Amino acid sequence: MPATQEPDLIDDGFEQFDAEITVPESESFLAGSDSPADVQCPMCGAANPHDALMCDYCGEVIQKSANQKWEPNQIKVAEVFSRSWQLYTEHLGLCVAVPFLASLLGGLAVAAIFFAGFAIVYATRDLFLNNGPLAVLMGGGGFLIFFIALVMILNYLEAGTQIVLLKIAFGEETELNDLFTGGRFVLRLILCGFVFQLVVGFGNMIFFMIGLFLSLLFWPYPYLLIDRDLPGIEAFTSSLDLTKKNLLSMMLVFLAIIGIPVLLGTGIVVGGFMLVEVLNVSPLPVILVGGIFVVIGFVFVYTFQLLVKAVAYRCMTRID
Repeated sequence: MPATQEPDLIDDGFEQFDAEITVPESESFLAGSDSPADVQCPMCGAANPHDALMCDYCGEVIQKSANQKWEPNQIKVAEVFSRSWQLYTEHLGLCVAVPFLASLLGGLAVAAIFFAGFAIVYATRDLFLNNGPLAVLMGGGGFLIFFIALVMILNYLEAGTQIVLLKIAFGEETELNDLFTGGRFVLRLILCGFVFQLVVGFGNMIFFMIGLFLSLLFWPYPYLLIDRDLPGIEAFTSSLDLTKKNLLSMMLVFLAIIGIPVLLGTGIVVGGFMLVEVLNVSPLPVILVGGIFVVIGFVFVYTFQLLVKAVAYRCMTRID
């Protein structure tokens, strides 16, 4: 029998797929359930890789690494206000309650120290009257003690307020008790606040625009001090790194912060004038209702302004 010939192989165009190639498990269509889940951004809700430190879409911090590094970032004014409004509406209770409580406690501290000093002076008035220069020295020493106590209390409350606002800006969990956790920052805040007022005041003595420029350069110092726990005066040098790229943007932010209450106040005054002059409404109820609107508006505008500054600081910082 003649040998059977093998039929010629026909080139079917699939030769490149005939080799046995192992598909990596991570690329297999069956591997979806075994791969790490995406992480949702707490700010914009976008899905990011499970090991992402920062959102690829909005820049929000997702998780912090042990070797985190902050770098200055150029901000956008619209982004600052949109984030601030979103966070303000989500955390309205804390945003209003914390600054209100801090202001209330600060006012009570001022009143308590004033009345304590007055009571001491009144009780020892004969001693003061009969001792001449010694009485002046004692009075000055007592005033200095009360003043230092008041400054420490006010800076303690300021540190706690900024801690709460920074946690809100960074998307971290916070509560009312965080208002009373700023004790370790008090002395550094006092030192930096004194230097800040000295520098800006000196600039204002030369020309008010110089003072404004210096305040725009150094305004983030309390946020840097608290957020990065910087040692004392280093918060000022770090402020320059953040603000040198954002002077124009921050000027617009601060102008908007100032302009909001001005516009609201103007609207209330114009509306009251029209009610009285055009519609012949009695002035007394217009004044009372207008006063209520002014107080309520001041509370909400003031607390929103505080959050805007914290969010602006957040937008100027990024994690590597």
